[in-house]
Amino acid sequence: MKALAIIDMQIEMQHRIEAGRDCVNADAPIRIATLAGAFRQQGLPVIHVRHRDGNPKSPLHADSVGYSPMPCAEAIEGEAVFVKQTSSAFASTDLAAHLQNEGITELVVTGAVAGFCVNSTVRSGADLAFNMTVVRDAVIGFDLPAAGQTAQVIFDVTMAHLEADFALLVEPYPLKGAMLDPARYRSFGLRFDLKRPRETDAEFQRRRNAEMGARIPATEVDPNWAFGPKAIAAGSIHCDTWSGTAVELASRDQLAIYPVMGWWRDRPGQGRYLDKARYALVVTLTAPEAGIDLQAEVEIAARTRIAAKAGVTINVPTMGE
Repeated sequence: MKALAIIDMQIEMQHRIEAGRDCVNADAPIRIATLAGAFRQQGLPVIHVRHRDGNPKSPLHADSVGYSPMPCAEAIEGEAVFVKQTSSAFASTDLAAHLQNEGITELVVTGAVAGFCVNSTVRSGADLAFNMTVVRDAVIGFDLPAAGQTAQVIFDVTMAHLEADFALLVEPYPLKGAMLDPARYRSFGLRFDLKRPRETDAEFQRRRNAEMGARIPATEVDPNWAFGPKAIAAGSIHCDTWSGTAVELASRDQLAIYPVMGWWRDRPGQGRYLDKARYALVVTLTAPEAGIDLQAEVEIAARTRIAAKAGVTINVPTMGE
């Protein structure tokens, strides 16, 4: 079972934002409130972690105004609240025992501050064999003026370290019901398509790329796939098998990788629509009755094309165009 953890979202964080402190994700409280509502609606636990400093002069002392929870982090009846005195929520509370007793194996982490308590809590949870997930845009980060480091630099480095070995990083699609479904966390998506037997190159390109001209629908069905495009549309790994003759395959000499819906496109204000992404394409060719070494032939042809580094011109309009 998974649970949502809201870390140190206390009034002091709001005070820092309102004072103009350099920060990342100042609107994280809105996302955290949405996430908490989604978890509660699904009957999943919401866990609250608060920091209490023993120094009476600290803004996080129990008697200070800054100690109180922000509205997005107010616990409702029955929700667990842990008060810590250390950076990690696991080091000075019974959080680990609570998760084990409740059968919680995955902790979805939000809150503050990215480079400090969020960072140490996620690392500690991973060391204790919990599956840790960090909602990137529901975590607040602040600068370190004394070290001359901006909030964005610290945030990016922290997230990179966590993603490398400690947690799954997600960025929620901004719809309430999407927060709990990994398939709808999608920032972007890619699919593949093969040219139809009687399509021209121009028709195939126009069918999948509006920049090549007015989009046109496929003029013929595409049989002989084991699953078909609708059956493999979900998830992030897409696999299908086409069976046919060598003559048919030779007429289908173009394969396209094309984008599908994702919040990188739907939320242009986030400025992510020009981000680069990595993907892998694996093509396997099987011909049991062939009398030649197909792998060697394909390898030679592929190396020649790769060495040529053929370019593809695209036109991506910028904001306001």
